[in-house]
Amino acid sequence: MYLQTKTLTTTALLALYLSVSTVFAASDSAITITAEDSVAGIGTTVLVEGLHGHGTIVVVPPYGSEVIEEIQAKNGRGIEVHIAGSDMQDAGLYSITVEQEGRRLDAEGEFTVLADTVDLQNSSIQSNSNTLNVDADEEIDVSVILRDRYGNTVADRPVKLISSRANDRIEMLSNQTDERGEQHFRVAVQDAGTFALRAIDLLSGNVLESDLQILASTARQSIGGSFPQAAYGNMYVPQPQPRNTFGSQLVGSVAGRALYGQISSFDVIDRFTIEMPSETDANIALPIVTITAIDINGQRVEDYTGTIELSSTDPDAILLSQGRTSFAPAEQGQKRLPLGITFATPGQQILHVQDGQDPTIMGEAIINVIGSTVLEPKQTIKISSPKQDGVINTTDITIEGKASPFVNIIVTGGEEDAFGETDDNGQFSIPVTLNPEQIDHTLRVRDESGQNDSGNLRLKLDVEEPEVVKFTFTPSSPKIEEDILVVAHVK
Repeated sequence: MYLQTKTLTTTALLALYLSVSTVFAASDSAITITAEDSVAGIGTTVLVEGLHGHGTIVVVPPYGSEVIEEIQAKNGRGIEVHIAGSDMQDAGLYSITVEQEGRRLDAEGEFTVLADTVDLQNSSIQSNSNTLNVDADEEIDVSVILRDRYGNTVADRPVKLISSRANDRIEMLSNQTDERGEQHFRVAVQDAGTFALRAIDLLSGNVLESDLQILASTARQSIGGSFPQAAYGNMYVPQPQPRNTFGSQLVGSVAGRALYGQISSFDVIDRFTIEMPSETDANIALPIVTITAIDINGQRVEDYTGTIELSSTDPDAILLSQGRTSFAPAEQGQKRLPLGITFATPGQQILHVQDGQDPTIMGEAIINVIGSTVLEPKQTIKISSPKQDGVINTTDITIEGKASPFVNIIVTGGEEDAFGETDDNGQFSIPVTLNPEQIDHTLRVRDESGQNDSGNLRLKLDVEEPEVVKFTFTPSSPKIEEDILVVAHVK
C-alpha cells in the first residue's frame, strides 16, 4: 500500500510539472497588449495579458523620450499599467512593446492621442509677407494655424478670417484646417494703409488672441523712407525692406531643425525667454510656464525642435520628468508647461533653462517662493465607496469618489499603487487589488501634485468561508404554509 501511494504521488507531481512547463513555455503570440485612445494631457491604461514573471513595458511617443515601466505578472492575471497624462501631451500614434530578460517580445500594441480643444493663445495667424503694393494688385497668402494648449495642431475645424477694414477682399482657399492645423486664405486690398487680420474659430465662436498687421502701400510710398516695425509679443524689431516671395513659403512651417530656421524669416536661436509668475506659494504647482526660443533680434525661432534641460537653485523643486523636455514641431518654438514645475523652498529662486546640445544657449527667470517649507496635504478628496471601516470579502475592489476635475489620481495601500483620472465632474472610479495575506488595510487617495488627499480609508478583508454551527427557527414549531425566520449561527 505504501508503494502504491508513492507511485501515485510521483505521477501526480510529473503531471503537475508538465502542466507548469507548458504554461511557462507559451510563445510570444499568447501575449496581448491593449490600450484605449485618449486626448492630449489625459492618461490612459495599458493592459498586458499572457505575460509570466517580470517584464518591462516600453511606450514610444511621436516625439520625446520613451516611457518605461517595470511590470510583474502574478498568478497569470492581466497587468494594468497607467500612463500619466504628463507623458501623453503630444498628439499622434504611440506604440507599445514588452521586453523580458533583455529580449523584445513579438507582442505589440498602439493607441492614438488626439489633440485637445483649441487654445486661443497658442493658435496663430501667419503670412508669406506683411506688406503689399496696392498699385501692383499684389496679394498675400495667409494661414491660420489652430493649436491646443500643448502645441498640437487641431485639424478639421472651420475658421473665418476677417479684416479691420470693410473693403479688403478675403478669399477662402480651404474649407477647414488640414492635418497640420492650417486653413489657407488669400487677401487683396484696394486702399493703402495699415490693417489687421483676425481669425474666428467658427465651432466655438471665439476669436484668436493674436492678429496679423499688414501694410498696404502705393508705389510712391514704397520709394525710400523707413519701414514699419513688426510686433513680436511686447518687443518691436525693425524689419528689412521686404522682397518679393513666391510659392507657398509661409512663416512658421511645422517642419524644423534644432537650432536654425528653415526659411529666411528665421534666424539662429540665441537664447530662451521664460514667462512665469513672479511669486508662488511653496509646494504649489505653477499654473503655466512658457519657454520660448528667441533669435538675436528678439524674434521667436518657430522651427526650433531641440531638447532643453531645466535646473533650479531650489534643491527640492519638481522640474518635469528628469528635468528635460523636447520642443515638438507643432509648438512653433514655444513650450507651454502647465502644472509641470513646483518650487518647495521659500525665498528667491532661479529657474535655469539651457539647450541640451549647447549649454551657452540658455535663459533664466527669478521667482519669489513664499510660505513654509513643508505643506500638509488638504483632505479635499472624498471617497464614496467603500465606506470607512467596512468589511469586504474580495481582494479586487473599486475606489470611487470625487476630487477636482481632470486631475490624475493615485491610490496607495493596495498590493500595488493604482492610477486613474477624474472626469469633468471630478468623479473617479479606480480598480485596486489588495494583498490577500493581509487582513487590515489602509488606503489613501491623492492627486498627482500631492497637495490634496482623502485621508486614511480603513478596510478589513475577510475571505474565510463561515462555518455554520446550527440553525434556529422562529417559530420553533411552524405550521404548514406559515412564514418562518431561519437564522444561521456561524463562527
